[in-house]
Amino acid sequence: MAPMPDPRETPHLKLRAASDEPAPEISPEASAPNSHASSKLNARTNSRTNSRDVLEDVLDDLEPAAAGASTRRRKARVGYLQQMIGFAVVVGLLWLLFGQGSPLAKQTEPTIAPVVETPRPWVATTSPAISDTLWQLGLIAHVVGRSPYCARVPKAVPVIGDLRDFDAERLALAKPDVLFVQPPLAGVDPALRTFCEKNGIRVVEQRLDSFAETRALVDQIARTFATEAKSGGDGLAGRLADAEKLFAEFEAATAQSAPATDPTDAQRNTATRARPKVLCLVSADPFLAVGHDNYLHELLTAEGFENALDREGWIEIAPEAIVALNIDAVLAIAESARGAERMRAAISQLPWTGASPVSAVVEAPQLLAPSLMALADRGRLRASYERAIAESKR
Repeated sequence: MAPMPDPRETPHLKLRAASDEPAPEISPEASAPNSHASSKLNARTNSRTNSRDVLEDVLDDLEPAAAGASTRRRKARVGYLQQMIGFAVVVGLLWLLFGQGSPLAKQTEPTIAPVVETPRPWVATTSPAISDTLWQLGLIAHVVGRSPYCARVPKAVPVIGDLRDFDAERLALAKPDVLFVQPPLAGVDPALRTFCEKNGIRVVEQRLDSFAETRALVDQIARTFATEAKSGGDGLAGRLADAEKLFAEFEAATAQSAPATDPTDAQRNTATRARPKVLCLVSADPFLAVGHDNYLHELLTAEGFENALDREGWIEIAPEAIVALNIDAVLAIAESARGAERMRAAISQLPWTGASPVSAVVEAPQLLAPSLMALADRGRLRASYERAIAESKR
């Protein structure tokens, strides 16, 4: 390879120092190519200058836009912050109004009865008289099935049937150990008896037409709960003893008020003649009166009244037949306050030919079922009569 020539020894590459001699003048012809190059350089320089000016103009134009965008971003952030603050305030107010411990929350929260385990044995009944007796003995908490007419049983207890029909599905879900029934004259429904046998439910049936049969029911209940009456005892034993006392007092009052059969018993015959003769009504549309051989006739006798009707059972009676009776008073038993008002209105419209007898209407639904509760409340008949007598003398 040939060595690179030294520029100092090559004429056309010889460099001239700035201090050697003045540069030669260049003629126009010689300088023409150089002028063209200079023009290109000046054009490039002007172009760069113009580009800088354009860039500066663009930047100047972008500054307000950027400022506007920044302002919009700040406004957006402020709007979002305001929304979050508003949401927090709403949540706080809702908590104050409806949160735990708020008085308003206590008013709007649904009342849910606490779940309490039903004590054994579990019992069901299709009779209001039986459920009233269970209530009087303090055993209503054991009831897991009822009839739609059992007013003493909580409404949360499912309805399983009535005196004439039963709901197999609901009875199966209730799972009672014992079913107390008050059978009609035809007896217990064979289908009900078969169902209970298949499902391991013991059926206790008891007719209830008199207080002797109510006493038999109390004995059945005592055996079901394996408890004996004990005077002064606690719980069911003491209440069974109280029931025995009620029956004893009732029997003594009945014996004292019964008509004398011995003509020589002047004292009893005088007491019998002094008994008020009354018509006892249990309905006014139509009028339904109490005859003989039922528990209400027994109550009338025990309370010292003479029943104006000598027929048996429950007797539908016309208004003309009522005013034809020679009676001292009309006693009426109503199931509700509204029923009592209807009774009073119907009795006041009876076409009495002379002075109307005293009328006493008592709102006592417990007296409309042959239960231990009716026996305990029998004094209300006499009290309502005496109150009516006192008012008539004013």
